[in-house]
Amino acid sequence: MILYTVSDACPSCHSTNYSELIRKPWMCLLPVARYRHCQNCNSDFLSITPISTDERRAHRRYRVSKSLLVRIRTKKPQFARIANMHMHGIEFSFDGDIQELENKEIEIDLYSCYHGKSLEGLKIEIISETTSVTRRSSHVPIKKRAIRGRLKDLTNAQKIDLQNYLDKYKIIDNKKPVVA
Repeated sequence: MILYTVSDACPSCHSTNYSELIRKPWMCLLPVARYRHCQNCNSDFLSITPISTDERRAHRRYRVSKSLLVRIRTKKPQFARIANMHMHGIEFSFDGDIQELENKEIEIDLYSCYHGKSLEGLKIEIISETTSVTRRSSHVPIKKRAIRGRLKDLTNAQKIDLQNYLDKYKIIDNKKPVVA
């Protein structure tokens, strides 16, 4: 009989000092389960950590049309692709030469390739950023940077324009946005 718990602690001694074991074949029926060995009492146990399917975000994120880009206002302006956005934040990424950002606040513009219009001067507080290196067929490493940020100090006009951009360019249920 295998001991099990719904936490990360050992059910016998309540220690969190454990090592991961190779899962047995029948454990594939429980994808959230981890098979562990307690270093304190030498017992094996199954840790089942529940997964919440509730969306805990305060604002719904939207994927947007690929024609809507971010122009990062730095010494050498760069364009970036938007992963998702909402009225209070944005996530975008870009390839190529990655310049260091001087501080945790940057200014961006949203640029529509279809209409040639832009929403300028949006201030972003950077919440997190990740850098990854990938290789393409040419075996040349390509650096990619993803930035997640919170929109700050929006004027009322910017809020209205941003809502109009979201209404025009967001993609719902894999349907293409209306760009008329």
